[in-house]
Parts: sequence; structure tokens; C-alpha cells
Amino acid sequence: MRFSFYKSIFLFGLFSYALSGVGFAQQATKVVPDKSQGVVTIKGTKSYTYYKLSDKKSTSLNINGPGKLTVIARVLLKEGEEKSLPFKIKYVKDEKKQTVKEIGSLKVTKDFQNENKPVSVSEQLIINVPPGKHTYNFNKIESGEEICINFSYVKEPDPEWSDIKPINKLTEVSLLYNDTKKARMYYRISDKESFKVMLKPGDHLRLLVRSEFKQNDLPADKFRLILKQNDIIKNTFDIKTKRCEKVVYQNEQKLIPGTLDEIYIKIPTNKAATTNEKLLYEIILPDKSKTALIRLSVDQPLKPIIKQ
Repeated sequence: MRFSFYKSIFLFGLFSYALSGVGFAQQATKVVPDKSQGVVTIKGTKSYTYYKLSDKKSTSLNINGPGKLTVIARVLLKEGEEKSLPFKIKYVKDEKKQTVKEIGSLKVTKDFQNENKPVSVSEQLIINVPPGKHTYNFNKIESGEEICINFSYVKEPDPEWSDIKPINKLTEVSLLYNDTKKARMYYRISDKESFKVMLKPGDHLRLLVRSEFKQNDLPADKFRLILKQNDIIKNTFDIKTKRCEKVVYQNEQKLIPGTLDEIYIKIPTNKAATTNEKLLYEIILPDKSKTALIRLSVDQPLKPIIKQ
């Protein structure tokens, strides 16, 4: 059984809803980047706006998920050239995780032009955007050719999260947000106490994670979480964290909470299993002497709309 994650690069269950064949009825809209390295007009039966890529400065956009971001890439060629060289496009989500897309040579097309320059056929990249607000930065990598991209986006319905309690007994920890004075409940895990839960195929999950710092700890740290299903390791999540000033413990003074990390997971379906069959999953913190706070929520699978 294959899992895919989407914390960007997508390791396990990149939170996405099917949008092809059977999908949702939302219409794609054009996206204008917040920062670009120049605008290019490409003409075919009508005019299209593209944005230049640089290897030094990023073309950036902010977008609200969940949804599907489509990136169309083309190369502006020199007169007489029949195809581009292979090239790479890099994008970074939320200034954390980098993905590199390798693209082969693109042939020239007669259907599009830019100021009498030949234009290549297009290459399409699909990015599944998780819930919440996110920043994406795009660059080309070590290419002297004129590479340009444009964007379209299909927004998906916002999930309605419902918190899940573990089936085993764990310490409950209340964190207080300084700005709103609202409290949120988390569960503490360690190398000796994991978070155990029964889940069914098709469940969409949000896992909120915070590290716990002692007073004499360094201001930044990293740790791992392991996801098991019936004692089988499905994936490992590497998490970087630092002390957070926005929240405090409601009933503890010796510890300092870490910054929030969000992981989105889709439990894969199994054709051999019934849809209501639940399996045991376990979230484990293997690093000794460390503790972390987690909060797990589920959204009911969305019912797709058949495209007419």
C-alpha cells in the first residue's frame, strides 16, 4: 500500500481531493504572483500573461488552500531553434521544503509567439496546496534560457475539523494563546508514550505538532515523528522547531512550547477492506529525552461532484 505525504516534498498523504474524472465543480482562476521577475505576453488565439523565472530572485505567490495549483511552463527560444535544452524548476513552500521538477527538451510550437520569438510547447506542474495560507517561491536552476510560467488555481472546500482523542491514556496539556486568551488542548507524547488511534480508509487528517523546550535548552531544535499502522512503519516526519512566544502553558511554568507544525494526511483506501473497517495507527516520538504536544483532527471525506 503506497502512502504519499504532503508536507512538501510529499511524503505521506499530501492532503488532496480528486479533481480529475470525478471531481469538484469549481472553476480554475488565474493567479497573479505577488512578486515576479518580469512579465511576458505570449500570443496564440488570444494573449496570455506569463512571468519570467530567475535563478537568483524568486517569483512568489501567496495562496489559500486547500486546492490545486497548476503551473504552466514555456521557454522563449531563439530564431531557428527547434527545441529547448532540458531544464529544472525549483519551488519552495513556506520557505521550508524544496521541490525540484526536471523538465526535458520542449519542442517549438507554431501556435504561440512572443514578439516574433519562437515559443516552446508547454509543460504542466500540479501542486496540491494544503489547507491554510501558504507561500510558494519559484526559480529556475542553472539555465541560461528564458523560462516563463503562469498559474491557475482551483480552490477546494475548506475542511471542517473534528478533534480525535487517543484510545490510550495520555497527559492532557492546555496551551493559552497570548493574543486571544483562548486555550487549546494537546496530548503529550514521548519515546515511552505514543498516540494511538483507530482510523478508517479515506480519512483526511490534520496533525498539529509542537515541541517542548526546557528552560536551559537551545532556542531551536529538530525531532522526528514516526507513523505506524498495525506496528508497520509507514513514514517518518522530520520537524524543525524553535521556541514560540505566542502561546504559554496554562498550568505549567518549567516548559516552553515550540512553534506549530502542521501535517496533513490522507489514509489510503484498500480495495480489499470495507469502508468502515478501522485500523490501528500510532504516532511515535522515538527521540529519547524529548517530549512533544500533538493534536489530531479528522475531516469527513468529501462527496465528489460528477463533471457533466
